[in-house]
Amino acid sequence: MPSTVLLIEDNPGDARLVREHLAERLGAACQLHEVPSLASGLRWLDEHRADLVLLDLSLPDSQGLETFLAVHAHAPDTPVVILSGRDDDELALDAVRAGAEDYLAKQHVTGAVLVRSMRLAVERRKVERALRNNEVRHRAAADAAESGVMQLDAQGTVRFVNNRVVSLLARPAGDVLGQRLQDLVGAEDVDALEAFLASCAPGAQHTMTVRFPLPDGGEVWTLMSARAMHARGGENLGTVIMLSDVTGRVLAERERIRLAGELEDRVARRTAQLEAANAELALFNRSIAHDLRTPLNAIVGFASLLEQQPAVAATEQARHHLEMVQKSALDMGDLVNAMLALSQVERRKFRREPLDLSAMAQQVLDQLQAADASHVVSVDIEAGVKGIGDPALVRDVLVNLLGNAWKYSHRAARPRIRFGVERQAGGEPVFVVEDNGVGFDMADSARLFQPFQRLASSAGFEGTGVGLATVQRILHRHGGSVWAGSRPGERTSFFFTLGAPAPDEAVT
Repeated sequence: MPSTVLLIEDNPGDARLVREHLAERLGAACQLHEVPSLASGLRWLDEHRADLVLLDLSLPDSQGLETFLAVHAHAPDTPVVILSGRDDDELALDAVRAGAEDYLAKQHVTGAVLVRSMRLAVERRKVERALRNNEVRHRAAADAAESGVMQLDAQGTVRFVNNRVVSLLARPAGDVLGQRLQDLVGAEDVDALEAFLASCAPGAQHTMTVRFPLPDGGEVWTLMSARAMHARGGENLGTVIMLSDVTGRVLAERERIRLAGELEDRVARRTAQLEAANAELALFNRSIAHDLRTPLNAIVGFASLLEQQPAVAATEQARHHLEMVQKSALDMGDLVNAMLALSQVERRKFRREPLDLSAMAQQVLDQLQAADASHVVSVDIEAGVKGIGDPALVRDVLVNLLGNAWKYSHRAARPRIRFGVERQAGGEPVFVVEDNGVGFDMADSARLFQPFQRLASSAGFEGTGVGLATVQRILHRHGGSVWAGSRPGERTSFFFTLGAPAPDEAVT
């Protein structure tokens, strides 16, 4: 934006209007100097430097286009914007052709229009000055550039190259100048290059990756940036091309793709191996479960027969030993069933649907109460708790967590079990099962969800040590998680989530 402006205007009213426009839009950033005649304007320009001249063509000592020509000849490097009382398109066109930056009819000028015209005039003149100043240094600057520089004429023929292009293509400049760019690139890229050059619009920069064959049989990959050049009248002046060597990047990307393909193949093979191993393990688990049940049933049956023998019935110690054998066999049967259930979590069919968790929790606790009527528990189930998950698997979660709460609250003076929901900071629901039973030491919490791990506080309570591991696997399959908190002798709380619902899933 100009900081020093000379206004050559003999009409005090028009001068005041310009002054007000500039004060309102630019304030103290612009110093306006006013003179009333062409002669006084030229004298001022002899003694001072102006960033821009605002010129009226009708002055006491000069009229019409001659007024502009006199100012332009006196200060050829200073941009001039004409402010004329004549709304004359022909005069405006002649003035611009003669070198004026703009022609504004006073009756149409607003503060915004005036300031924009001044700004564009100064910037345009800066660009033109820079182009003139750089023209002499063009080749030296181009040769010093790290990128290759080419200039094509309107027909696509190479008219200029810098030293970097010569280095990139490993060819003398004489072998490149005068050739069409399409004749220099690899055959695979000719069609794409034709379309690329045809799409280059004036003032916009376009890029593409293109390869050039080298005399030694190799090739160099370049990132080509192109900018079309057009004259003010729309004449095509050709295209400036910048070339950056990206051979290393392209080769690295090819290697990455190759390695990624190898990795995908390796992952596919490992996945197939893992699936085969899992299938084999599942078959093994079913076999073990079947093969162990038969001898266990035999042990229980024969122990019952031995109990009925007169010699055994008469001996208290023998009866006790047989009872221990039966109990151990039954416990082992429960453990086999738990192992089988744990192994089948990942293999069971999975579906997600809205669930009424409050109703499910109530059903589980009703069944526990029916099976253990002597255990009186105060139950607090929050109404309206909803979630989304697999009905059968989520029921298994509630059976295990509420079953543990029921079991471990047996020794409490006033047993209490609570089921409800809380909210995390991000809004995800966290479901809670809490009891006031024996609790556990949080130092042992890392072992809670490991199969067959029973804590010291579990002594004296039945169990296989597999239930919480099953809960964790089910919740992980849902995309959720489970964790616990406890104070020995006071309370135990299990918290779990079912994973974030998909966009098309609604909790109803």
